[in-house]
Amino acid sequence: MANNWNIPSFLEKEIRERDKVCVYCGVEFTSTKISKETAAS
Repeated sequence: MANNWNIPSFLEKEIRERDKVCVYCGVEFTSTKISKETAAS
């Protein structure tokens, strides 16, 4: 459990695969290497 949310790694992986856009504004998530503004947090 070495992630920012203290959840199991399998659950983090499942959520990252499922959630590709922000539910509030619809902006597509990117890698932090591309842009910190559009990275999931």
